[in-house]
Amino acid sequence: MKRLFTQFSFPGGIPSHVAPETPGSIHEGGELGYAVSHAYGAAFDNPDLIVACVVGDGEAETGALATSWHSNKFLNPATDGVVLPILHLNGYKIANPCILARISHEELDHLFRGYGYTPYFVEGHEPEKMHELMAETLDTVISEIQRIKADARRNGFTERPRWPMIVFRTPRNLNKVLGFRMTASLGIRLGGTNSVPRPSRRRSNEFRFGARRRARLLMSNWCFSNKDSATTARIPPGRTSLAMVANRCTASMSR
Repeated sequence: MKRLFTQFSFPGGIPSHVAPETPGSIHEGGELGYAVSHAYGAAFDNPDLIVACVVGDGEAETGALATSWHSNKFLNPATDGVVLPILHLNGYKIANPCILARISHEELDHLFRGYGYTPYFVEGHEPEKMHELMAETLDTVISEIQRIKADARRNGFTERPRWPMIVFRTPRNLNKVLGFRMTASLGIRLGGTNSVPRPSRRRSNEFRFGARRRARLLMSNWCFSNKDSATTARIPPGRTSLAMVANRCTASMSR
């Protein structure tokens, strides 16, 4: 037992998640830092694909994620797809403040322009207005992506373009994805992971199972609607920004 404990989730030991050394494994998720690099891996040599990659401000502090912003240097607009990074800043990791959410708007803008992106900011605290602002911003950035790719296919790849990205800044407790508010300051998690304390066992179980039911309903309505046409997939009332991202990205490539 002692040997198992010392090997678990330790370099050279037994991974806590499905990992490359596990036969038949590609990527399971759960560990932080790989979102952007996996998104670019999907886009390379796939010229008709737009990959919308949502990055939390906690994951953005990992070394792997901080390095993978530079993957845009390897993207050929004529022969590869495109990655649309969406950096979601809500101020905190599991329970602590995050760096990118605390620096100024100007500094954040300069940072990502230095990485080779054109950042578009979607900021606010009212859900309905935020949905509309996100929809408008998505239309703008997808039009810009299509313009860059059309120019590269028509005139050739002469210089590295500056790809758009979205910085999505919201308060921590502005979460309408599952139809309820999550209070992060109390450390409430859907599955009670990451060793974060919860207020009470009874209240936590009610919250967790209720959230899972709402999540399953939302995803089933979205994923199992009209599969033959991704552009007409039904989205439940109070549609989420993530659903809008997926719908608009697939629709844009079919025009």
